[in-house]
Amino acid sequence: MTKRFTEAYLQYANEFTDCPDPFLLWGALLAISAALSRSVYVEAGSWNVAPHIWLVLIGKSSSHKSTAISIVEDLIEIVDSERTAPHEFTAEAIILSLSKSSNRLFVFDEAKSFFDMLGKKYNESLKSLFTILYRKPNYMRTTLKHGVLRIQNAYIPMGMATTPEWLRQSLQDAEQSAMSGFLARFLMVPYVGTGNPPMALPPPHDPEKFQELSEMLWEFKKIEQAFHYTAEAKAKLHYWYGDTTERENKALPVLGGFFEHFKNEAIHKLCILFAVDRGEQEITPEAFREASLCLKYVEDCLPSLVEDMTSTQWDRDHKRITNLIKSHGTIDRSALSRLTKCSGQHLTAHLTGLYQDRDIKLTEESTKSKSKQIISWVGE
Repeated sequence: MTKRFTEAYLQYANEFTDCPDPFLLWGALLAISAALSRSVYVEAGSWNVAPHIWLVLIGKSSSHKSTAISIVEDLIEIVDSERTAPHEFTAEAIILSLSKSSNRLFVFDEAKSFFDMLGKKYNESLKSLFTILYRKPNYMRTTLKHGVLRIQNAYIPMGMATTPEWLRQSLQDAEQSAMSGFLARFLMVPYVGTGNPPMALPPPHDPEKFQELSEMLWEFKKIEQAFHYTAEAKAKLHYWYGDTTERENKALPVLGGFFEHFKNEAIHKLCILFAVDRGEQEITPEAFREASLCLKYVEDCLPSLVEDMTSTQWDRDHKRITNLIKSHGTIDRSALSRLTKCSGQHLTAHLTGLYQDRDIKLTEESTKSKSKQIISWVGE
C-alpha cells in the first residue's frame, strides 16, 4: 500500500500543534475531499454520491480545532487557489462565484459566522441553495443584477470549527434544524478529551512535509472514476445498513435525519475518501471498516450533542451537576461549585431538587475555620 495521506498529515501537524488527533484525522479527510471533484463518485440509484463532506469540529476554545481546518485551506490554496471560497458572502454573490467556478472549499474558523449568514434576511435563500447543491450538481437562478446564472457540476466540501456554546447560540431552533435535514448533512465531530501534550512554544512547521502533502493532493486531484464496492465490502455494507436503519427508527424524530444521512450518503463519501487514501481503485472491506468506524464515532457523540444544543441552560446545568456528584460519589459544595461554575441560589435550587428526589444526602462537616457542606450520591 502506498503512503497514506492521513498518516502523513498527522505526522506533519503533530510536530507543531497540540490539536487532538481525532480533529486532525477529520481535517485530513476534508483535505482529500476538497482535492477531488464530482468526477469521483459511487453510483447510487439514479444519482451519483460524490465525496464532498460537510464537517463541524466541536471542542473547547483551547483545543486548537481551527488548526485542523486552516491547514486544509492552506494546502488547497497551493493545489488550486480557485477552489477556496470567500469567508463572507451574500446569496447572490456566492451564486455568481459558483457560476464561474463551481468546485469550491468553504472554510469557517467559527461555525457561528456561517449559520449567522444563513439567518440574515437578505440571505434567506442560502440554506436552500446549499441544500440543493449538496445533492444536485446543477442550479439556475435569475438575478436582478446579473441576469440568468447557471451553476454546473457544483462540488462544495465544507469545514468549520466551533464550541458547543457558540453552536447552540448560532442555531435559533436547533431541534427544528436537526429535523429539517439541513443540519443532519453536517458530520458533527465533538471532542472532550485532553488532546495531545500542550506546547508552550510550537516549533515552525516543516516546509518539506507540507510540500509532500500538497503533491499527494495534486495526484488526488487527477482522479476521475466511479468507485465500486468489492463483493465482500458490499456484503458488509448491507449488514451495516440494516443495523443502522434499526437505530434510525429508534432515534426518530429528532435524530432520524442524521442516521438517514449516515446510511444513504455519508458512508459512501467516507468509503471513497478512505479508498483514495489507501491508494485503492475500489472500495475494499478495509476501506469500509475505516469509514464505518468514523461514523460510529460521530454516532456515539450525537445524542448528547443534540441534547446539549436543544436543552435549556437549567437542564444543562442540572445534568452537569448530577453527573459530577455521581462520578465523585462524595464531594464538598465548594469543589462542586468550582467544577460546574454554578453557585449561590442557582446551585442551591439544583441541590434541593436532587435532595427532594432522594438522589443525594447533604451533611455538614466542621473544620477549624468554618463548616463545609458535603454532598453524597445515594440515588440509583
